[in-house]
Amino acid sequence: MLLEDASLSHADAVARRIQAQVDDWAHGNGMDFSVSFGLGEAPTHGDSLASLLEQLDRALYHSKTKHSGGELAHAQCAPPSS
Repeated sequence: MLLEDASLSHADAVARRIQAQVDDWAHGNGMDFSVSFGLGEAPTHGDSLASLLEQLDRALYHSKTKHSGGELAHAQCAPPSS
């Protein structure tokens, strides 16, 4: 999901609210289900859409492999493009 003109802290808050709502719904329906997010912001984590998405994909992959579910992972700063 892309949030235009949102700070990283705002995106973090939105992602946490979504996670809480999904968690409540899943538990209320007897399901074991969660969502994970990779968070970042431009230009800190990428100076083009492609480089930003690459860093976000890495953060999401890290979140999914290091945690059993429902985690947030922040992107690392992207190397400057040539």
